[in-house]
Amino acid sequence: MKRYRITERATGDSASIQAESAQEACCQLGWMIGHCYVVELPGPEIDYIFEGRTVECSGMGEFLDMCIPPSPPEQHEPPSMEQLQRWHAEGGCEATDGCWVEPDGYCEHGCPSWLLKLGLI
Repeated sequence: MKRYRITERATGDSASIQAESAQEACCQLGWMIGHCYVVELPGPEIDYIFEGRTVECSGMGEFLDMCIPPSPPEQHEPPSMEQLQRWHAEGGCEATDGCWVEPDGYCEHGCPSWLLKLGLI
């Protein structure tokens, strides 16, 4: 798993997070990859752990709660193989947050289709 520093361009909010890809890191933060600056970070160092995510913050102590990025989109449970086959027959697939996408696509929030996430395509 790689470590990324993601900065949301409009707000300047920034977080360090571990994910398999930059796209997935943005998705976990609830940010669209097209709206972010992404830097792959070396090493396994962490700053803060909050709700299972690594969070980096320039403000410390009493201001730490202001530095936590927004909650990621709701992550649904992986679908059954039968459900994946039905979606594929329909020419689409749900993304991990529930949006409808192309089988090999990402939703507007940057989340991959379940077929991509599960490595089936």
